Amino acid sequence: MWWEEKIMRTFRCRLRQVPGTLGRLLSRLGEAGGDIGEIRVLRQVAGHVERDIVVFADSPAHMDRLVALAGGVADVELLEVRDDVLEMHQGGKIAIRSRYKIDSLEVLRRVGGVVKEVADKEIRIEGYTDNVPISSRLQQKFPTNWELSAARAVNVLRFLQERIGIPGERISACGFGEFKPVADNATAEGRALNRRIQIVLVPLETLEPPTTTP
Repeated sequence: MWWEEKIMRTFRCRLRQVPGTLGRLLSRLGEAGGDIGEIRVLRQVAGHVERDIVVFADSPAHMDRLVALAGGVADVELLEVRDDVLEMHQGGKIAIRSRYKIDSLEVLRRVGGVVKEVADKEIRIEGYTDNVPISSRLQQKFPTNWELSAARAVNVLRFLQERIGIPGERISACGFGEFKPVADNATAEGRALNRRIQIVLVPLETLEPPTTTP
């Protein structure tokens, strides 16, 4: 996939609410060779709107140029540039939300490279769903959200094992279904947050050597 070899950053911008502001920003980034991923509205206050914009670049130098361009667009204030994968890894738990359809593979590839090098931990893939019942069309394959969440986790496990090269003895998968939500399932935004995969680093299990009876 094209995004697997790109650098990804999230630009948090405050845009003045006048016609064409977002279009000018995206055009400037596109003309400079940047690729745009998800665009998300965070808040609207006092004639401005704050957005998170996922931007892909070919190299660190290319990303630096895109950052400089974004900061120079009229009616746009670049608030911060984030490396979400690095921040999540430093927090000890890496979460990948299923609603990031394009970005998720790029994130997963990068996360896999990070956790592969952590030799003193096992890697546990946790799958979660929202509380929406499985549709009748899919019930033969996934009778409940338990099966769906486990299948999502196993798909990520196979990617990490087959594409990243993480040994099978260091990795496991489990599903939690609709339980342990992180947001309110009463809203579409909350349900999207609950449909997620988490990659957790856990201490290696130490097995007691078998005892022999004289």
